[in-house]
Amino acid sequence: MTAQRNSTQRAVAPARGTRPRNRRALILAAAAELFAERGYPQVAMSDIAEAVAIGPSALYRHFRGKQELLHEVISTAFTALGVALETDLADGRAGLDTIAAAALEHRGVGVLWQREARHLEPERHEELRAELVAISGRLAAKISGTRVDLHNQQVDLLAWATLGSLISVSYHRVQLPRADYVRLLAQLGADVLATTFSAESGPAAASPSQVEPTSSTKDAVVSAAMQLFSQRGYHGTSVDDIGAVVGIAGPSIYHHFPSKPEVLLATIAEGERWLTDDLARTLAETTSPVEALNRVVRSFAEYALSHPDAMDVLIAETDALPSSEQRRVRKVQRDYINAWVDLLRDLHRLDNGPARIRVQAAFTVINDVARTPHLRGAPDIGPAVVAIASSILGLTVQAPVE
Repeated sequence: MTAQRNSTQRAVAPARGTRPRNRRALILAAAAELFAERGYPQVAMSDIAEAVAIGPSALYRHFRGKQELLHEVISTAFTALGVALETDLADGRAGLDTIAAAALEHRGVGVLWQREARHLEPERHEELRAELVAISGRLAAKISGTRVDLHNQQVDLLAWATLGSLISVSYHRVQLPRADYVRLLAQLGADVLATTFSAESGPAAASPSQVEPTSSTKDAVVSAAMQLFSQRGYHGTSVDDIGAVVGIAGPSIYHHFPSKPEVLLATIAEGERWLTDDLARTLAETTSPVEALNRVVRSFAEYALSHPDAMDVLIAETDALPSSEQRRVRKVQRDYINAWVDLLRDLHRLDNGPARIRVQAAFTVINDVARTPHLRGAPDIGPAVVAIASSILGLTVQAPVE
């Protein structure tokens, strides 16, 4: 979860009328920045052309349209991560530094993949997913050589969690000197890879795949919309789609909600209420930073794993709300994250920047696992993901293994 879009360092556009040799790279950098800041639907090809000081016709000589541009931006970042994996993790910090540097160089890739890639045509989206799966598989192969104590599911989980911790820089605006940033990201990766799993057992998280029975048509609309917005995105879902799942005509939804944005607001309110209530309850019932952090990590992981659609919509679709509602919902998210940051700073006497980076890494790992079906449905995934997040935050918590 994030309270704001990442703000990357803006590339300097070449003078209009010049023909720099790296124009294609400049176009990709500008597109990545605009897609991450504004969202794919709100960016036109003319916006990208203006950012690199060329006319639209010149832009179309390089890329046929936004679909190709978004695909190429994400694929380029994935390729860089894959190249960085050529380093040997057995070399310790040097290998992680290389991967961390690649993640920082392509800082927007997390936002672009998790939020914007859903706008791609299915075959293009599947191509990118296959690239990411291949990267995770290569990382898992390296981890298995250094963590011989783990079974295959744990190795797979650590591979995805390591990637998640590194690309979590997409979700905040913290700035550090580059060398310090790379070292901190590499340390996050090392913390994930060092996670200890205990021998206790625990239940697998629920993985809802269909709309659950509800007490009213209005509730059924919210439940159906949440599932569809998670799967297709707000802009890719019509009221007719929602009505078809509920078993009513699409326009009948307007008997319960005045507009489609109001339906989205109702779905987001589910997660929003939980964040507010859980934080207030935790702060009221705990007496130390370590107790509070342990509790919110566990409760957030439990909620995210059992309500993946709610978290997906809260993370990915808030930007589709009207501006005033966006600001309000972002404030709720920001306050929740800030509470974690304050607790972590009190616990470890950290500066705000490093504390925020660690908190966002823990959030990203939990959210990525919750939104990845094969990870979410694994045995004992709840305690396992708590252990990884706790390792990132420097908490002494263990999770079960089989």
